[in-house]
Amino acid sequence: MINNKTFSIAKGNENYPHPLYQRLGEKAPGYLHCLGNSSLLQNKVMGFACSQYCPPSLILKIGDIFKVIRNCDYSIASGFHSPVEQEALQIIIRGTSPVIIMLARSLQGMRLKPEYRTLLDQDRLLLLSPFETDIKRISTASSLKRNSILAALSHTLFIPYAHPCGNLEQLCLELSQRHQIFYTLDSEYNRQLLAQGAKIFKIE
Repeated sequence: MINNKTFSIAKGNENYPHPLYQRLGEKAPGYLHCLGNSSLLQNKVMGFACSQYCPPSLILKIGDIFKVIRNCDYSIASGFHSPVEQEALQIIIRGTSPVIIMLARSLQGMRLKPEYRTLLDQDRLLLLSPFETDIKRISTASSLKRNSILAALSHTLFIPYAHPCGNLEQLCLELSQRHQIFYTLDSEYNRQLLAQGAKIFKIE
């Protein structure tokens, strides 16, 4: 279980991420509660989010992408909650890229998975939560808020698939409204995201 090594970064602190001010303004969280290496917030951040269900043909492409970028200098940030996100994390762990796990609940009372402990020992992990101690369970509302903050934190945002009418499609609409660029895979499954302004993700 997480202990008292947690700490908080207040809005207004010099270490508070500037993109949250820039994109969320007054809606930026007052505190970011942390465990791990907070210097990972100073890197460029690649955000990653994928729906619970994802077409099998896209899952293969996502795996191939993360096998390439698992050794990049970006901090790779995600909730790492959906099955595809969890599979991506297992690939990233075998590389060198730093990892930011954005929670949709409080850090309080959370049990650390063995792979999280490994990354913490390597100084490659930051667990990050915008929620106070009363939010002990993941809900639709907390997931939507987490997704919005994750997107705002990201310099590059990769959404390889968003299920129609799901939480991520709602996020994509929000991104379009605030004119934030995001990337997806070139697939017939993503016609709606491409119509909303998503760009094709390419590894440079």
